[in-house]
Amino acid sequence: MRLARLLGSMPCDAGFSWLCKRLTDGPPLLRYQCLRSLHRCRRANLTTDPNLLDQALQRELVLAFTLKDAAAAIPCGEDLRAPAAAHLEPGQRQQLDELLGRELAIRFRHCLERLFLLLGLRYDPGSLDNALVGVTGDDPQLAANAVEFLDTLLQTPLEKLVVVLLEKIPADERRRRLHNVLDPGPADTAPARLACEDRWLRLLVNGPADEAEAHILSTIGLLSRAIDLLANVSFGLLAELAGQCRTLRLEAGEPLCTKGEPWRGCFLLVTGEATKDGRPYGPGTALNQEEILAVDHHEVNLVCRSRAEILLAPAKGFHELSRRGEATARAMTEGLIRAIARLTEEERRAIDRRQGEAPSC
Repeated sequence: MRLARLLGSMPCDAGFSWLCKRLTDGPPLLRYQCLRSLHRCRRANLTTDPNLLDQALQRELVLAFTLKDAAAAIPCGEDLRAPAAAHLEPGQRQQLDELLGRELAIRFRHCLERLFLLLGLRYDPGSLDNALVGVTGDDPQLAANAVEFLDTLLQTPLEKLVVVLLEKIPADERRRRLHNVLDPGPADTAPARLACEDRWLRLLVNGPADEAEAHILSTIGLLSRAIDLLANVSFGLLAELAGQCRTLRLEAGEPLCTKGEPWRGCFLLVTGEATKDGRPYGPGTALNQEEILAVDHHEVNLVCRSRAEILLAPAKGFHELSRRGEATARAMTEGLIRAIARLTEEERRAIDRRQGEAPSC
């Protein structure tokens, strides 16, 4: 990853060749970083082999079609999870399906980004950036306009599969049109097929194999539902953070943190009640998520209002996440924007006051 970023910052023929080769044989994150670097090389008048681009496009398209079809096959059949039944708590089958759907959606979004970066090596990258914003946004009219633009712009049958991927058509018709252009392999695109080659998808499809995996799944479910910052972070990275979390059991009146103390992490209320600067909150609340990645000390007073179970996601885990690459940092930034949008007007004013009190540089 570091080598890919370095080669993009100082383009040369040898480095350019290395980046191109990684488009067809590297893991997803490396392919993404190589594409970003190739765009910088493009400004240095280094051009990519068209045949290599087609190979990379084919690989990403097959993956994108498979992810979309797998998402349509949720919920998973009970036969897949029968061996894990002993480790599943009540309601956890539904939670597994929710986490699987979330993970497939995140991977599909990342795959789309790589597809649009590949197309940006042939067409105007600025126009494709705008189209990507349209197809991944919440405005149906904007998305339809973006798809229509792509249908006009893209020329080859292979490229036009991107339009097929984005159109709202039945899965069978989508698969038939894919087969008309290339052979993606077996038509079975149920989640089980993807799970064969991926540890985390295997866990989500088949369920936990032991109590340790069941605990990780439960913790990830709590983190992804309560902390907006983590809404678009992939399951594997969430699993790393979940492995660092610890459970606190406190009595009524015991403090969680005091304003001005070094930042310990994000406190997630699992059971019981707690107060933040005097305001009560119930279970399922990330009590201080607005502090994540923004401060090195606590800016609120958190106190247990009753006997409570608290999940502490440590500061170290969030700092490690923020250093895991450009795609992860962007996903966390999107989540942070969503968290800020949900703040009450009173909470916004309190943050503004604190910023006004901070010494200027």
